Amino acid sequence: MRLYELETYRNKPEYNEFMNKSKEYHGVVFNGKRSLMQHFLDYLKEKGYVPLGSGAFAAVFTHPNINYAIKIFRNDPSYLKFINYCDKNKGNPHLPKFRGKPMTVDKEHYCIRMELLNKIPPNLSAVRSIDEFDMYLKWYKKPIKDFLKKMKKENPIIFNFFQSQPGLLETLEDIIKLISSKEETLDLHSDNLMMRGKDVVITDPICDGNKIYD
Repeated sequence: MRLYELETYRNKPEYNEFMNKSKEYHGVVFNGKRSLMQHFLDYLKEKGYVPLGSGAFAAVFTHPNINYAIKIFRNDPSYLKFINYCDKNKGNPHLPKFRGKPMTVDKEHYCIRMELLNKIPPNLSAVRSIDEFDMYLKWYKKPIKDFLKKMKKENPIIFNFFQSQPGLLETLEDIIKLISSKEETLDLHSDNLMMRGKDVVITDPICDGNKIYD
């Protein structure tokens, strides 16, 4: 199973038919009609892809015969910006590795190949640490460099976690700089963290707030 098999999906008659009709509706089902997105999901199932997880903006699939995942996501400029950032920083162990460029599924969705990652253990200090970092950004108007000083005094577990992940705090600082409009917001929580070996990987850290209500 390779990407060209997904590309051949666009040669199916249903693709052009529903691309024309998709001006009338979006999403999986609307007014009793099956959308192009639903046809694409059916196609993945037909080809043997299995879901790994899903959220408000994306769903991830893999296949027994491939060593990567297919991520389907809504047309969120913030996530496209994040993919571009990852592509420019391929050596960063705290960023996911993508293969190729996003491919259009329909007018509202893209898909892209990405590496397979492991779920983060729920008891890992990373979960508390990222939550604490997120709270720090929301409630304190101080430089990020002061965060570690604060944690060293108040919470050694979180301090030790960031010390064990060289470059993670700097990566988060870079990601914050990607936010360029008042509609964009940080989306840091445990569901957006994965593991590659012992490295914590930030998978989906920013979003366009307007997309939540689309």
